Amino acid sequence: MATLTSSTALGRLFTEVSALANRLKGPPTGDPSHGSLAPGTRMIARLLRDDGPQAVPRIARVRQTSRQNIQIAVNRLKEDGHVELIANPEHKRSVLVRLTEQGRRVLAGADDEDARFAGSLAGQITESELTSAAALLRQLRAQIFGAAQQSPETRSRSGKAREEGKSPNQAARNATGSLAAEPSSHQASQVMAAEKTTEETELPVSLL
Repeated sequence: MATLTSSTALGRLFTEVSALANRLKGPPTGDPSHGSLAPGTRMIARLLRDDGPQAVPRIARVRQTSRQNIQIAVNRLKEDGHVELIANPEHKRSVLVRLTEQGRRVLAGADDEDARFAGSLAGQITESELTSAAALLRQLRAQIFGAAQQSPETRSRSGKAREEGKSPNQAARNATGSLAAEPSSHQASQVMAAEKTTEETELPVSLL
């Protein structure tokens, strides 16, 4: 298999992906009698239908976007009566998002719409081509964002720790020659803020 020697081909792929994402974020079409769902909210509705009620943070992890983006979409779905918020038995301060019967009906109509669209492409794009394209995008996402979430220093330290049979934290302590003191409440707040910022900006484009 040939290796990628230039960023040109990758740039062209990203341009097409961005253009397609913008097109998919356009106004939804469909039968007004059963309502309509924008592509981003449609994917969330499908997740709720297939996996049951979910908390916003988990939906964000599955969708590979920030909690804020998911919360905006959930608020939109709730306003339209497609989802409802219920108590989370595992977390008193959290709620679960559940698809309503109205949401299920609207999603069924959206599925019919997608099936008609897929039928219109019959004979133009094969299932094998679609499967290969999806696999390539999944691989790129894993490599690009997986590498971005771990700094070179962290990767190096983690690798060395694994070789020595130690955890990364143990390796860090040994490197300094002493145990680090427990962080103060102010330091902990700064760390939490930094993690929140990283989470909100980990993707350059929201597909909602």
